[in-house]
Amino acid sequence: MLASSRSVASSCACAPRRSCFVRPAAGRRQLKANAMMGGMAPGAGLSPEVRSNIDKLVNSNKVVLFMKGSKQFPQCGFSNTVVQILNVMGAPFEHVDILADESLRVGMKEYSQWPTFPQVYIGGEFVGGADIMIQMFQSGELKELLERELNS
Repeated sequence: MLASSRSVASSCACAPRRSCFVRPAAGRRQLKANAMMGGMAPGAGLSPEVRSNIDKLVNSNKVVLFMKGSKQFPQCGFSNTVVQILNVMGAPFEHVDILADESLRVGMKEYSQWPTFPQVYIGGEFVGGADIMIQMFQSGELKELLERELNS
């Protein structure tokens, strides 16, 4: 039986004490539009090696979670919340511990234009962090996105 969205969202010990930066979907679309209109593309300032490594991780996995710690032992309440959501959804996913590699941790912030972790990519596209994953889980949008991407 699936856990309710309320139990998943409330399991994060950090959430009540910390205000999270949330970029709405419209903001992500605007980043893409700016890049297409000649603006600097997200991640354009990265070294070729770091960019190539991140591209490979993002594009070789249908779902990838850049997080603090591992899926077996998250080092942050927000990372733990996203792991729980993906597990409840039954979505196979790869995780990358950003604490293990400083250049990756710094590079991911530039690559996604997102200042915090965790960061979730589905189908090669940046989705967002814990707050967005919670909202998408509660609305049913995450289920639709995962079904579409995992069945493609």
